[in-house]
Amino acid sequence: MAFCTFVQKTSCLFDENVFDGYNTAENENNIAQVASPNGNCEIIILNRPVVIFDDLGVNLKYLTHSVKHFWTTSKNQAVKVYRGSVEDELMLEFNSTNGDVWSNFILASTWYTITVPVNSSVYMEFTKFADNTLQISKPGKTLWGTAYYGSKNSAPLRQDTPNIGVLEIYENIVANIKILKFNVSSSGAFNFSLEYGEIHGQEQWK
Repeated sequence: MAFCTFVQKTSCLFDENVFDGYNTAENENNIAQVASPNGNCEIIILNRPVVIFDDLGVNLKYLTHSVKHFWTTSKNQAVKVYRGSVEDELMLEFNSTNGDVWSNFILASTWYTITVPVNSSVYMEFTKFADNTLQISKPGKTLWGTAYYGSKNSAPLRQDTPNIGVLEIYENIVANIKILKFNVSSSGAFNFSLEYGEIHGQEQWK
């Protein structure tokens, strides 16, 4: 049995700053925290990306959870979201002027650290997707990762996985999709397909 202990700074006004991201999203709850005048507040989000297997042990899809919306009172300093600790990868940052641009930040990794600037508050609304589908109906930004992103040896995804997610883009919305990072094994591949009416296209990267 393994144990993991987090030693946290005392700059969060609310006592709880370590959260279960999976259960929070499953129950569609929210997370709020305030940084004191003494320094930045660090929020830890522990996550469990869930892969659905059939009776033969073949994974059909994984359930997608996300931070649906971000809000902060910080005007000049950014709230920062890291994969893992603050020593790991910076995923995104936002302040009170652009926080509402980000929506449906996919919780694909096993844990995150969110830093809230001094004398600022943050509010995050969590949700889950039905059928692993994200609907894009208005301008904005989202960040999508494969399950267990950043964990080299714990991703139970196989070549027979039908898809890792579906984006449904409404009419009159122009989508700019950018692959930020791409890394698969020598036997793996990534498929990207597009469907629009009778138009079908597919690309594969190895």
